[in-house]
Amino acid sequence: FFYKCVMDYVEYEPDAKIKTELLLFAEKLKKAVDMTFENGYFKRMVTKNGVWLGSEESPVLKIDVISQAWAVISEIADKKKSASALEKALELVSEDGIIRLLWPPANEESDLGYISKYPEGVRENGGQYTHGAVWLAQAFLEAGKTETGYKLLSRMNPIWQNLHNPNFRGEPYVLSADVYVSENEYGRAGWSWYTGSASWCYKVILEDLFGLKLFGGNLKINPKGIPKKLDGTLVTVKRNGGTIEVTYKKGASRLVADGVNVFGNDVFPFRKGKTLKVEVWRE
Repeated sequence: FFYKCVMDYVEYEPDAKIKTELLLFAEKLKKAVDMTFENGYFKRMVTKNGVWLGSEESPVLKIDVISQAWAVISEIADKKKSASALEKALELVSEDGIIRLLWPPANEESDLGYISKYPEGVRENGGQYTHGAVWLAQAFLEAGKTETGYKLLSRMNPIWQNLHNPNFRGEPYVLSADVYVSENEYGRAGWSWYTGSASWCYKVILEDLFGLKLFGGNLKINPKGIPKKLDGTLVTVKRNGGTIEVTYKKGASRLVADGVNVFGNDVFPFRKGKTLKVEVWRE
């Protein structure tokens, strides 16, 4: 996460000396993170006693979502290692669509700090912590694995959970921060109306799934792919008195604006009082 922040920030840093120092630090960080890659995925952390967590040898927390997702989102890892880490992270997704933050959870014999205060399988201690679940979906989308990313987002949808999970018991119209996997509360929603998770989910759906990003008075449209179930979807974006209607279609990659093929340009302006119709074709 810090690497991502540094690499984004240096684009705007006017001081050459500070920029150089930050890039050198980022390179050291990248090498250090690369050394944590083991058995196909990234380890999470090391305790003050030198015990690694997030590896196959760990007594608890053998694997977590956040390290694997942010290896992709931050672009700190190469494509081969990123792809391997994402595939390994799917082990944390249960058949009924619950995306565990980490596994196995901390127990009475282990102390991982704050998360250890929760029972096993509750909140960050092995349950679905929706912040992390959204990041995993984002990572798959950014890696071009659109169908998997879309499936993960769909499983987080409280409507889907209410239809398929009788233990959910959360409102069908708001996102829950947690879904428990503890023995007595398996599938139970917790901490609904949690705006952090909802904001990230909204951002990922717009920017990573549909590929929509606002730049001043313009709209950039560049999704990595289109899931089969979203073929024909229409998204309407209104800004500054103008409207852009974006229709998503499966097929050879191209953009069509008001019936005309657009080449080499995926940024469109909002024009006051006007409606632009754009077709986005992706495999």
